[in-house]
Amino acid sequence: MLDPSHPYTVDDSNSKASIIFADGVDYAIEIKPDLTNKKEICRGLEQVRSVKQLVRKRNGIIFSKRYTKEQLDYANRIPAFIYSNKTCQNERLLISHIVDYYVEKRVPKIEQFDMILINHKMLLFNFRRSSFISKSDIEGIYYCSSESKILPLFLLWMNSLPKSEIEIGESIMKIYLEEIMEHDLNLSGYTDLNAKLLSIENG
Repeated sequence: MLDPSHPYTVDDSNSKASIIFADGVDYAIEIKPDLTNKKEICRGLEQVRSVKQLVRKRNGIIFSKRYTKEQLDYANRIPAFIYSNKTCQNERLLISHIVDYYVEKRVPKIEQFDMILINHKMLLFNFRRSSFISKSDIEGIYYCSSESKILPLFLLWMNSLPKSEIEIGESIMKIYLEEIMEHDLNLSGYTDLNAKLLSIENG
């Protein structure tokens, strides 16, 4: 999803951007119709990682001196998400495949996914300290399965992340989604899997 400031690089012959500059990208969403297969899950994580390895030279942070170097490093990465309509019947199996991939590849936190949206089923958060997908009391992969509010919650969190350029006004999405800001996420997670995930940079 390109920021309005991104140069017009659309090729008239196919209506697609001929070149995309990371500094003009606000978000990247990897579409995976079916995440029931481990190979497809890993492929999606690899594609997210390739996006996360790009470093923007600017970000949407105002008053950068208020933030730590690690927070600014996160802000310089493109927020990356995975969207799917189907996944494993057991959410533990999905999270286990994700953790196994990250542990095997020794993927640093900054190159991991931000959120995974399973349409009409659940929203996975990858909470990391200093990331802008974070909660003060927890770290690791947690999920929310409030079906009716999955998409609004995703949009709300997505629009709270630093974009590629400083916003002058308040996001219009926040105005329309404000009522769910007080919504209890009812987060669930697996202590053993999160301990395994956090061992990548602790061990």
